[in-house]
Amino acid sequence: MSRLPALLFFLSCLIISIHVSAQDLINAEEREAAHFERLYNAQFVIDVSPDSALQRYLDLEIFYNEFSDSLKMRYLIDREFTYFRLGMFDECIDDLVEALAISERNDLKYAEEVYLGFGHLYYAVDSMDLALPSYRKAISLAKASLDTGTLIPTYDGIANTFQELENYDSAKHYFLQGIDLSFASGDTMNLTNLEANYATLLYDLGEVKDAIRYQESVLTIEKIKGDSVDFIFSHANLGRYYYDLDPEKSQRHIDTAFSLAHNMELVDYQRELNFGFSEIAEYHGEYEKALKYYKAYDEIEKRQLNQDMMDRLKGWEITLDNQQKDAEITLLQEVNAYETRQKRMLWFGVGSLSIVLCLVAWLAMQLQKNKKQLSSQNEELSALNETKDKFFSIIAHDLRSPMIALQGVGQKLGYFIRKEKFEKLLEVGGKIDQSIDQLNHLLNNLLNWATSQNQSIPYHPEVLNAKVLVEENMELYKSLAEAKQVNFENGIEDASIYADVNTAATVFRNVLSNALKFSPENGTISISSEHKGQNVLIKVIDQGQGMSPEQVAALFSRSSKSNVGTRGEKGFGLGLKLCQEFMDLNKGSLQVYSKLGEGTCVELSFPKAG
Repeated sequence: MSRLPALLFFLSCLIISIHVSAQDLINAEEREAAHFERLYNAQFVIDVSPDSALQRYLDLEIFYNEFSDSLKMRYLIDREFTYFRLGMFDECIDDLVEALAISERNDLKYAEEVYLGFGHLYYAVDSMDLALPSYRKAISLAKASLDTGTLIPTYDGIANTFQELENYDSAKHYFLQGIDLSFASGDTMNLTNLEANYATLLYDLGEVKDAIRYQESVLTIEKIKGDSVDFIFSHANLGRYYYDLDPEKSQRHIDTAFSLAHNMELVDYQRELNFGFSEIAEYHGEYEKALKYYKAYDEIEKRQLNQDMMDRLKGWEITLDNQQKDAEITLLQEVNAYETRQKRMLWFGVGSLSIVLCLVAWLAMQLQKNKKQLSSQNEELSALNETKDKFFSIIAHDLRSPMIALQGVGQKLGYFIRKEKFEKLLEVGGKIDQSIDQLNHLLNNLLNWATSQNQSIPYHPEVLNAKVLVEENMELYKSLAEAKQVNFENGIEDASIYADVNTAATVFRNVLSNALKFSPENGTISISSEHKGQNVLIKVIDQGQGMSPEQVAALFSRSSKSNVGTRGEKGFGLGLKLCQEFMDLNKGSLQVYSKLGEGTCVELSFPKAG
């Protein structure tokens, strides 16, 4: 009987232990289910917003050690796909390697998805020889596990890879495998994707009728599903495929694609459609139609660029206005505070003469302090306005020359069309694109520089390659120089200077613009450099009309006016005054040497780097 209490105690402990273990198991299963639901929610928004999906995955990383190995693999595979959508390929490799290690260690499922991820990654970086074995491994594993959800996109991936390698028979084989499996499993999303890709391959191989048949199958499925956006691509492809076989039907599909893009206000789609069909028309020798499409593409491109420019300028103006308004609000608050204090002093001063005298003395001190504050704030407002005016002058001056290069383009296009000089049309189109790219690049630099200012011109010196900096700014005036038949002779050597890139670039643009402005036709502008002590001298010499000593002396005065160039070019009066300020800011100097009838030499001295 003496053993009975011990036995009862042992049984009680065992029951408690079993209960605790069971409760822990239930809690673990509940946590696992909660984590899986979070993963599912993150996966749901990948196509809508990859950035938001990635943030959700990163937020879940703190629970990673609580995941089961199976859930860890699911987490890594889904996050890798998100990284892939965002073009973050290094992170993709890390997640795929870790997922593969977990799979091999525990013989878990999802390994076929890991190899599929490797295949897509190698394909994206043009490593087709590495993509093929990854896709083949994924196919083998997916077939063994009957995972059709992975097998179908793997067929599509390996078919695209063989197409890139120009192994068209193998590409056809895998496309058809994927199409048959998608159809059998009712996977219409992958079915339309595979049939559209297969149709493109058939068209490229000259099997146009079969390409049309598969593309029309895609369009039929999309109509059933109601994928209105995908209609655009299907009609555009059919317009391309029917181009030679049935021009009338081709045009109907093309018009439908444009109409859908227009009705859904998909401006990017309209731009790409115009560009694509301009190339098709040009390929078929239909130059007028090609020009029509290209003009529409160019108009949309310019409109988007102008809108982007206006949005950025408006944002900058709002920033400046907000700064000015904040300063005005602060000023008004100070004035109101002062008036409130003054009233209180007067009210309490009625009490007695002695208190009034004390308060008057204190009020005088406060008045003097507030006046100093108001004066300081007014000076800050003046500085802000002066800086804003400088930036507007810089932007107006630097954007004018690239815009001048675009003048007369319409007349040239009309002339080349009348003369049927189509190769010149392509040349002019290339120059337009180049000028717009340069203009956009220059505007981005100017706006980024302007928005970084804080009550004054920003100064952030760094080591710069003078030759590269000069060549970049010469490129902006290349079209204008060609129009004026002025030749740039760049004899500048590789030299490192220590200066702020934005102010230095502004100086170079102004000096090059002036040299070009006053150079005669068939003239030459020479740029050279030399080392002088701790400085690098850069000289810009033109063959213009030159200046008298009085004109040179007046260049840096406030009353200096902009002169007319050799072709009647007008300036903004920015002149060399601002350049002199920027050279002083960069611890350098600017000298002008000129004689009437002998041209002008502008000498810029920058501190040598190191």
